[in-house]
Amino acid sequence: MTQSTTRPTTASKTPTPKATAPATGDRQRIGRIVRANLSTAELYEDAVRAGEGLIAAEGPLVVRTGKHTGRSPQDKFIVREPGSAGKIWWGEVNRPIALEHYDRLRARLMAYLADRPVYAQDCFIGAHPDHRRSLRVYTETAWASIFARNLFRRPSSDDLAGFVANFTIVGPLDNPAPSLERLSPPAAPAGGPAFTLVVAGASFLPATLHVPAAIDSTLPVNSTS
Repeated sequence: MTQSTTRPTTASKTPTPKATAPATGDRQRIGRIVRANLSTAELYEDAVRAGEGLIAAEGPLVVRTGKHTGRSPQDKFIVREPGSAGKIWWGEVNRPIALEHYDRLRARLMAYLADRPVYAQDCFIGAHPDHRRSLRVYTETAWASIFARNLFRRPSSDDLAGFVANFTIVGPLDNPAPSLERLSPPAAPAGGPAFTLVVAGASFLPATLHVPAAIDSTLPVNSTS
C-alpha cells in the first residue's frame, strides 16, 4: 500500500538509537515500535536472530518470499480522485478504487500494524536533487528492509536530518484476515456471466473471510474462493 507519509516514531518501552521522534500532524501512527534507518549489517543480524532466513556459503542471507515472487500487475489499484483522475491511463493495469474503499482497507492495515514492531527506511527515487522523490518504506521483517535499501537510493546523513517523504510504502508480512470488499455487478447468480470479486488480505484459511454488512452475507465463500 502506498500513501502520504509521516515521520517514523518509536514507543518509549523499547527505545533504539535509530528511532525518530513523532512529528506533529501525524495522520496515524504506524507500528508500536519503529526501528528506523538501521544499517544493512544491523538488519542482517536482526533477520538471522528472528529466523527470517538462512546464511548461505560466503555469507549472503537467503529468504523465502512465498509462492508469488513477482509483480501482480492486475492487482494494482489507484484511488480515483479529481486531482489526478484525468492524468492516469486507466485500464487492466491501473485500476481505480474509490476513496471510501481505500480508507477502509487502510484502516484495517493500520489496525493490524498498531501493536507490531516494524522497520522503516527513508530512501530516494532518482539521483538528481531537482527531480528525485523521497520515500519511506515500512516493513515487518528485517530482510524486507534490506531489500528496500538495495532497491532505492540511500540518503546521506545531511539528507536524513531534514527528510520529508513524498510517498510511503507499507508492506506488512501478512495482511489481516481476508475481507470481501466489492462485488461487481452487485448480484451474480450461479451460472451467470463473469463477475469481479475484490478481496483484501492474504491469510486464506477456512472461516476467516469477513463479509461486510453492505454485501450479502449469504454469498457462498470457502477457503479456496
